[in-house]
Amino acid sequence: MEQCSRIKRIVSVWLCLCMAIAMGFPMGENLMTVEAAQADLPELLASYPLLTDLKDVSGNGRDGKAVGSLRYYNGLTFPGNNDSSTNYAELPQGMLDGQDTLTISVWLKNRIGKGNYAAMSFCSPVEAGADSPNYWLFVPSNPDGVFKNVFTNSVNVKEPFRTEVGVTEGDTTGLERKWAQYTMVLTADSISSYLNGMLVGTAQKSRTTTDFGQNLLVFLGRSGYAKDQAFAGSMKDLRIYGGVLTQAQIQEQYEAGRAAYDAANESTEKEPAGITEYIPQIRRTTDASSGLSHPGIGMSAEQLETMQRHVRAGDEPWLSGYGALINNPKASLNPRLYFQPDNDIFIHIPGPWAIEGYDNPGDFVSQRCQM
Repeated sequence: MEQCSRIKRIVSVWLCLCMAIAMGFPMGENLMTVEAAQADLPELLASYPLLTDLKDVSGNGRDGKAVGSLRYYNGLTFPGNNDSSTNYAELPQGMLDGQDTLTISVWLKNRIGKGNYAAMSFCSPVEAGADSPNYWLFVPSNPDGVFKNVFTNSVNVKEPFRTEVGVTEGDTTGLERKWAQYTMVLTADSISSYLNGMLVGTAQKSRTTTDFGQNLLVFLGRSGYAKDQAFAGSMKDLRIYGGVLTQAQIQEQYEAGRAAYDAANESTEKEPAGITEYIPQIRRTTDASSGLSHPGIGMSAEQLETMQRHVRAGDEPWLSGYGALINNPKASLNPRLYFQPDNDIFIHIPGPWAIEGYDNPGDFVSQRCQM
């Protein structure tokens, strides 16, 4: 009897152990699934944190370069431009040649709003000023306010936009001036869009990246259209994979990085419209012969910095003054100023000389100085 009882106890312990292992197995299976999802990521072609430079940290040496006035303030900041001639970044030409399968993800803050522009693109090279007939591009908010991720599916040299296929859906107007993760997946016969880890849509296509040819141009902040606006906003954590990330992998990467961006979005909810990430640095200079300081005539550097600080904080009366400026139809946040040769006074700026009949602002100033 005693031996039988001992056998029963051994069997009971063995059964409990089996149950414990069985109950614990789903948890272990889930952990293995997450690890496997990350281990099975496709080849990382390039990775750009975009915090202080355009260096590729993947180890592949695909560093980018800035064209125009880009800054690093809470990410790579693009000031925008009226066309695509400047204020963008270039990644190495040819780095995406033959890459028919790609996953591109980036955290992005859109400051330009709705329009015809591109936050990122690649295209076949053309002569300066011409539009490329072969391209992929993505727009965080097209003229209708939706996420656009398209690919030219045939060749139309005169009007290449008529050949675009892809995903143009997903209202993003509520994401202006907020960080969001955009992920685009290209295969040989499809194109898919993900926003903040969620699938937006998938469309079919017949052409591939290989069909675009060799020495493809890769841009951040502009499209292959010469007259498109340049992108205005900020980017961080750009990753380019030479394969397809699954929906689970895309969701996992979004969840892993979202906390810092959610906090940043909360801190800018009361930020005035039109404010950019870039804060102009005031440079102080003093003329040796006259002793005049700049800034100093009209307003000091300290007064300008005070205005910057209070406007960004939304304080009154600075905020109302800023609002009056940006709402004035004759005002501009990025005026273009021109110099006349051998004349140190700005021209092409409407002023009293236009009203009083002077051809040159210098003549107007000289006349007034003699009064």
